[in-house]
Amino acid sequence: MTGLVCAVIGGSLSTVGVALIVGSLFAEGVFIGQLWTISAQNQFALSSRLRGDDDFTLLTQLKTKIIDMYERVDMLQQGTGAAGTEGAKDQEPAGNSGESDSAGGSG
Repeated sequence: MTGLVCAVIGGSLSTVGVALIVGSLFAEGVFIGQLWTISAQNQFALSSRLRGDDDFTLLTQLKTKIIDMYERVDMLQQGTGAAGTEGAKDQEPAGNSGESDSAGGSG
């Protein structure tokens, strides 16, 4: 309200009034954004509880998958391969072709 009065009066108070109006609009937008975020978080928590999801169980499963993938990549790089990956052993990645030639080497 003060910003509107200052903007209407004119003069140097006009710029202060406009700044107060713009600031109040920004503050209202931020407040609504916070309410929206809290509402979305509560909705996600409620739906997770209703489905019986456990976030830590999912993270543990993903961690296990990532570790398995890293171990498989290491086995393929060492040339040991894994069950069902014999065809993948024969194909070298483009960046490693020079390394395998020099490792088998001249000496």
